[in-house]
Amino acid sequence: MNTDKSRRLDGSRPLDIHPESSGLEKPLDPRLPQDLERSIFELAAASSTSKEVLVLMRIAWRVKDWLQPLLYRTIVPQYFRPMVPTIPLNVALDLLQGEGSQAMEYSVRSLCWHLTDPSGSHNPNLALHTIIESCPNISDLCLVTRAPRESVLILDAMQHLLRLNLDARHLFAPERPEYGSALFRNVTHLELFEEAPYLDTDLSTLVNLTHLALNIVSDVSAFHSRICTDTRLQCIDMPTLVDDRVVGMYGIDFIQDWIRGVTTGDDFWRAAERFIAARRIGKVDRSHNLVAYDDAMKNGVSIDSC
Repeated sequence: MNTDKSRRLDGSRPLDIHPESSGLEKPLDPRLPQDLERSIFELAAASSTSKEVLVLMRIAWRVKDWLQPLLYRTIVPQYFRPMVPTIPLNVALDLLQGEGSQAMEYSVRSLCWHLTDPSGSHNPNLALHTIIESCPNISDLCLVTRAPRESVLILDAMQHLLRLNLDARHLFAPERPEYGSALFRNVTHLELFEEAPYLDTDLSTLVNLTHLALNIVSDVSAFHSRICTDTRLQCIDMPTLVDDRVVGMYGIDFIQDWIRGVTTGDDFWRAAERFIAARRIGKVDRSHNLVAYDDAMKNGVSIDSC
């Protein structure tokens, strides 16, 4: 019987191969080009929950480095439970006020804010100030609450804000909304949740505005006369107007659509653009300006093909 376990059955010794000394790859070393491997992990993470992304991040340090910014990219109220990577508001505040916050500070791109969000011991306005001051790259902001007037000074500090959803009437109360405020200086996409009777303001003060969505305008004809010659506006979500750039979309869950937009890039704005493009080339009747949200998202005509 062969008692020497270091020998093979034929009596020869096995080669002494060690991953470190031989130059061979370790079992966990990547077998794919790193760019491809990263793309695969990012694609998988984009359709995963935050908990699932945390599991993926444990695979290897490089995977953690790739996916951590994705996990931090979107801050939402802690009672939201989206099926895509987001970070709850209370967790974000704790991370920003703790050690190692730099990884998060430059990763955050989108913020959905609710001042009544139960975020532990954090003062709402102080918490908002902390996030805006600490995360300079936020480009998409959704205010799903009636923010107090003092919030304006905090929001004015946002240098890269491009997309804004809010209740402007209550943000600026008791005065009329100031669309010339620094808050709006870079905004390209603006959605107003509330009835908007004060849009007698010259919209030319929103120098970068291309997309506008309104729930209700008291004097539609007066509003239309102000925007019909405004060639900057490419898409207007307000079905009561008659205009080539107008589309009315119904059946929208605004918050879910916002989350879908910031995580996938495909939201009601993109669907509206596809619908307008299809109508202009005759794939949709030119008199048709109403479309169900689900239909627009599933059956929209690609702009690139129009």
